[in-house]
Amino acid sequence: MPVLEPQIEYQLLQATLNGKARSKAASLIESGKVKEQASWEGPSAAQENSYLENHSWAEYGAWFLGQDKEKPEDTKGRYKYPFSDDFEKVSVNGLRAIRTRSAQSDEAEIFEASGTLLDKAKEKLELRHISTPQLWRVPFHQTQLSAVDVTSGIMSDVSIIQAGEAKGHGILVTKKSLSGAISLLQGKNLPAYITHTNALGDRLTTEIGYFSGFYLDGERIRARNFQAFDSFRKYKKEQYEQLFEMASLLPENFGISLVFEARLFWELDAGEEEEYSGISQRPEDSLFELPSVEMISIQSADFVDNPAANSSLFSNTTKTEPMKTELTTAASDSPERKAAEVADKGESSQPKTVEEAPKKSSRKKKLSAEIEEPAIEQEASQVEELETRLDQRDTMISDLSDQVSALKAQLDTLKALVEGTEEIAEDFADEMPIEKTNAELKSEAVKVILELDPRKTRSAALLEVGKKNPELFNL
Repeated sequence: MPVLEPQIEYQLLQATLNGKARSKAASLIESGKVKEQASWEGPSAAQENSYLENHSWAEYGAWFLGQDKEKPEDTKGRYKYPFSDDFEKVSVNGLRAIRTRSAQSDEAEIFEASGTLLDKAKEKLELRHISTPQLWRVPFHQTQLSAVDVTSGIMSDVSIIQAGEAKGHGILVTKKSLSGAISLLQGKNLPAYITHTNALGDRLTTEIGYFSGFYLDGERIRARNFQAFDSFRKYKKEQYEQLFEMASLLPENFGISLVFEARLFWELDAGEEEEYSGISQRPEDSLFELPSVEMISIQSADFVDNPAANSSLFSNTTKTEPMKTELTTAASDSPERKAAEVADKGESSQPKTVEEAPKKSSRKKKLSAEIEEPAIEQEASQVEELETRLDQRDTMISDLSDQVSALKAQLDTLKALVEGTEEIAEDFADEMPIEKTNAELKSEAVKVILELDPRKTRSAALLEVGKKNPELFNL
């Protein structure tokens, strides 16, 4: 008869994955031996003792996903992370608890194994629901509850960013971008805020929590955990409860958006790259039509209502192609802005020769990004509004052009009078009308747009002018 000792759950020391337990859990799930309860406490001491009276320590250990190999095999202290509370069925709640605890203690193998088992267990439950009509009373959103624990203030497996095109802005988040970003995030905690308000200013003491345990999941980066601050729950209780309620019930309606600094570059064949120097300078051997983003530093991950590089807060759907997204960048670094600056300075827009091509530079370009993906309906509304504004802009430009012409004529008349010239009409007729340069017309158009909508930045106005009148950016 083995000596029964009290079990010590979730010790501070890291545990290793118990391969036999993983196989046993997978087999039980496959055979349909899965259950889901309202709460989880794990097996009681009495249940453990009762099981050990009729089973060996090896059989007992097969119900625990983790083990401390420094402890003897015939002691309870060796085994951690039980996935059943009755030694008969796999508990979905137990797997959720394992995933949360192993993420907190950075036990990567156990975290990954519990995640895989949890997905299979939930899938098995969903299939059972389909074959049992009365169980459709269970709200569908419960399939997402594995990631949200309002009591402890934790959200697990949160999608941070995924690969895709920054549609309308000419920037790509690629696998190479994600690889660089995950290197920056390893071993770090990333502060979290609600919205991007004052993202480039001082937001000290407005943090609501932090993300940790970052890992690559296909073409996206996830955080194993979001941990809310106790101060957020205590002093902003209503906001705290709303955030977690949305995460539980409407995770597809909001998500995470990063604030970061980065540089732009062209990805070339054979893994090489070339510094970005303008959209017109795209190398012939570039892998993509658009420049890629390399993140230099990442400041925060913020909760927003329309995250572009995440299809939702948890983004469980796997995409076979990069998702098309929108990216709002710092005005000085967007390709359209650079093209406008080239035109303003009168620089040549023709591609440079090989001798003139810029060498790779380590110069860091700041790029504070808010990644957003508006819904199709919102995008259509924005397009319609933009077209209306552009029509108004065109009308005002035309009126301004007439006014400028009239003022020029008055100025010429006044000059002639001041100089005492008698043959004003003849002198005026001999003068050639001064044509405006593209830069002048472009500047006037930008001014009109800013007058119509003072909230717009000059870079946003330049983008509108470029889309409507691209010829103004030509020499």
